[in-house]
Amino acid sequence: MPEALSFNRELKRKSIHLATSAIPVAYYFWLTREQILFLSVFLTIGFFTADILRMKFALAEKYFIRIFSPLLRKSEVRRRFTGASFLFLGITITVAAFTREIAIPAILLVTIADSMAALVGKWYGRHKLFNKTVEGTLSFTAISFLLVAYFWGWSLLVLLIAIPIALVELLGEKVNDNLTIPVISALLMQAVYL
Repeated sequence: MPEALSFNRELKRKSIHLATSAIPVAYYFWLTREQILFLSVFLTIGFFTADILRMKFALAEKYFIRIFSPLLRKSEVRRRFTGASFLFLGITITVAAFTREIAIPAILLVTIADSMAALVGKWYGRHKLFNKTVEGTLSFTAISFLLVAYFWGWSLLVLLIAIPIALVELLGEKVNDNLTIPVISALLMQAVYL
């Protein structure tokens, strides 16, 4: 069960998450698939290596926690992989397995919609739904709808992506949603549009 973070801590975490939107934006405007894949593989290896080092060596863990503790969830401090590792793994899989037209909006769903849902849920959330809030889930669904519609056009088909991926975000506790959101949304887009 994800623990509650203060709004300021969640804002710091999600600011970094939002900054990761630079990857799909660069893919959209400037960089090739190979360049984005190289970058995302490099970041994935880097973050997983940092996580493994801190799990294996007390000194690495001490410095890691000292530097990043304001951004970490308790579960991440307790010798687990961080959300950043799963985020970059999700980006890597999505870029490697799907076309540019699918990968870009799929990645934006995790970097923008998921981030905004967490902030809306933290700030405005009053009604609990599983371990999330109704308000956060509705914002995730609305932002997902807008992002997918921007890339694939305004139609009811967009709901075939926005609603199921909101359920993945809402119910996905066993597997980190930084991994599941981009991959599953890309699968849904491929099924619906191609």
